[in-house]
Amino acid sequence: MRNATLLLLCTLLLSHYSFSQKHYLAGIVTLSSGDSLHGYIEYKNWERTPRRINFKKNPDATVQTFDVRELHGFAINGADKYKRAVVWMDKQTTLNSHQYQASSFQHDTILLRSVVEADKLSLYEFTDNKTHFFIQAQSDTIQELYYREVFDESSSKYLIRPIFQDQLKKYAFGHPEQKKLFERIEALQYREKHLKSIVTQIVGNSKVLYTISDNNVETKELFLGGGIEFHSMNYSSESSRTSNSQYTFKGILATAGMDIYSKRRFQNLFVRAEIQIGTAGYKGTRDQTTFWGQKESISLNSKLVFVRPTFSALYQFLRTKDAGFYGGISVNYTFQKNTRHEIVITNHSTGISEVQPNYGFRWTGGIGGSYLNLGWMYKKRVEVRAVKNIGGFLRSKNSSKVTGVLINYRLH
Repeated sequence: MRNATLLLLCTLLLSHYSFSQKHYLAGIVTLSSGDSLHGYIEYKNWERTPRRINFKKNPDATVQTFDVRELHGFAINGADKYKRAVVWMDKQTTLNSHQYQASSFQHDTILLRSVVEADKLSLYEFTDNKTHFFIQAQSDTIQELYYREVFDESSSKYLIRPIFQDQLKKYAFGHPEQKKLFERIEALQYREKHLKSIVTQIVGNSKVLYTISDNNVETKELFLGGGIEFHSMNYSSESSRTSNSQYTFKGILATAGMDIYSKRRFQNLFVRAEIQIGTAGYKGTRDQTTFWGQKESISLNSKLVFVRPTFSALYQFLRTKDAGFYGGISVNYTFQKNTRHEIVITNHSTGISEVQPNYGFRWTGGIGGSYLNLGWMYKKRVEVRAVKNIGGFLRSKNSSKVTGVLINYRLH
């Protein structure tokens, strides 16, 4: 067990070092002063548009940090391209049907990710608490493509007002395929894939200067953690005196693993692979009446160790500025072994005690199970989650219901 733990920690440290190096990709930074810096930019496949970036002139150089006020833009080879812009942006989407709030539009200086760049029309993206898309025609000012979610009191439903469709029709007017483009725009959804496609058609493929490639980069993050578990064990034995008895084992565990995020626009969904190593024990006495009417007490002193590979599919369903909540399901297979298991049965009438090591409690193989997860993550760094098993497979005749709380720290 000690050697396995040491090997696991060494593997994690080596993997973390490797992933840290891969975060820095070759690119160019253009400063607001007009200077250009060639080097390496820390690339995180951002879901939310960054306000600052880290830069190195070479892989061994000191890290420099530039915020949006110092940047004119930056580009990462084979990945993303950003430019600074001062925009008039809609900060609100949902309104009652009789309301309009001009105050929801605010000026902001931000970094825009280029999606399509062309002489006639360009498309950009910015994400904070929601996704915003912007267009710019030639030398005109940048304007947001926006929509409204309006609550209709007559139907008690939210209706979408796709204002961005009318904005795009202006640029499709007079196009050789105007009618076809209008039909496509009227069915358009406020998503990068759809907007990229329609803007490319409006300007013509041959006139596109830059277009973002479909981003298949997956973000991998390592984590370490620990927690507590409660094992409510109910088992059957060869003896009716201990059959169907239930005990609550208290345990601690250490965990280490990796989260793998899917494509950029779906980073709320991620899968997790981890290894949990822990120990649990129980020490206590309970009274019972035998089949023959004799009263006796059963004292149990038991301890087990376990190794548990676990795979999870998780989804972040609620996000705030700094935190998020996620839920999902896990499957695992537990390898465990009793390091101590003693039962002492004492007859109340005679006072005679029987010591029966390993009596009626034998583990066979491992235990497979499925678990529900509910977690809270702060700034993608600290994570607290609760787990509870909901079913099992490949069980031995000794069943176990597990509830636990874990705290993880993510190694960015």
